[in-house]
Amino acid sequence: MIRANENNVKKTDKDKRDELGELEDYFEMVDSSQGKEFVIKDEDRKVEESVIVANRELNILDRAQGEKEYRSRVAELGNSKIPKLDLPEGWVGEFLPTDGTNIHIHGKSFATKPGIVFILKDPKEGIYIRAISLSSHPVIDRKAIMTLLQQAENTVDSAEGKLLSDEPNIEGFKKTKSGLYLP
Repeated sequence: MIRANENNVKKTDKDKRDELGELEDYFEMVDSSQGKEFVIKDEDRKVEESVIVANRELNILDRAQGEKEYRSRVAELGNSKIPKLDLPEGWVGEFLPTDGTNIHIHGKSFATKPGIVFILKDPKEGIYIRAISLSSHPVIDRKAIMTLLQQAENTVDSAEGKLLSDEPNIEGFKKTKSGLYLP
């Protein structure tokens, strides 16, 4: 399982100062007369970088031979992205390929179908499980992994009490049946 900050080295004070300096430089550029052009170029650069990463990931999935190897590669892709979640201390997550046989997760047995299961464990030993069947289409399956990661972030935020929607009463607002807050 991938633990909180397992692959991330703790930032030193110097690293934090450097990062803060980069942010200050960024905001100075945004506030300058060329701010609009700077932001557009910066966002275009980020999009290009994310497309390169996505294409690399899709190529890895495309080269898989057979369903078992494909499921393993999709799980590896998911596991490679867990450190970017920046899970709080004590949280662990893992993607596992499944083949239809029972799997054992922290002492409990679960029936599976061929696909991927994502396991998220909180510091109090609570276990959250989400599973998907794969389409064998790399673009769709990569998006499914990204969706599971987003759901994991939401689960962690909810458990940590960071979501507005988890707040039962917000002064000055009324919560509708659909979960919207209206003044």
